[in-house]
Amino acid sequence: MQTNNHKWLLLTPACLSILLAFTISARPTRAQQNPTPIVITLTPGGSPTVVPSPTSDGAFPPDRFEPNNEPGLATPIGWQTEAELTLAGTDVDYYTAYLKTGQMVRLATTVYGSLDTRLKLFWNGQLVAENDDRSPVDVGSLVTWTAAADGWFVVLVEKVTAANGRYDLEAALVAPTATPTAPPTLTPTPTPTPSPSQRQWCSPIRPSPMTRQKQRTPSRQACRPPTRWVLATLITSASLPRRATGTAAKR
Repeated sequence: MQTNNHKWLLLTPACLSILLAFTISARPTRAQQNPTPIVITLTPGGSPTVVPSPTSDGAFPPDRFEPNNEPGLATPIGWQTEAELTLAGTDVDYYTAYLKTGQMVRLATTVYGSLDTRLKLFWNGQLVAENDDRSPVDVGSLVTWTAAADGWFVVLVEKVTAANGRYDLEAALVAPTATPTAPPTLTPTPTPTPSPSQRQWCSPIRPSPMTRQKQRTPSRQACRPPTRWVLATLITSASLPRRATGTAAKR
């Protein structure tokens, strides 16, 4: 009996060692508890539209209206002057405004530095007006145009040379130039021809006997109507003194 007890005492430590080893081998490792996560990257089906930003040389950064380098991105403007606008690199600027039938618009750029601009005005997608230089000494641009119907126009401001710079854009409504009206032609009035009854007759003026001696110059010819001539003759005859008869002379 004691022999069997000794056998169990010897087997107990061995059994405990085997059990402990089995328990340790059955535990999951730290690496198994925290596996490396799998990252899946999803690629979208279509890429978004990217609007290119205007280039800048540092001295002339994009102005407050950018991006407006396409007709669909044209900046609406009013009848005023927009100052401190820039063109640099490959940048161009589009603007738009509304006109009513018969209205005339005036668009002009004032340039600074070495900038040289050109204006192009479009109506319903068609180029209707264009200008490069205002004059041989002014490289700013100027266009005027009258709307044939109600609608929106689009104006393009672009560089002519490689020089970058600043500019101001003026937009204004102007009154159309009135067409001068020719004055009426005056028709001369014909001079009436006097009738024979209205004509004057020329007859000598006969001086009276009292003034005949004093008159040294020949009598002048005067034109009088027949009636006046007859009256003057009668008055002159009545003023002549009557010659004395023979009886009166003898006395």
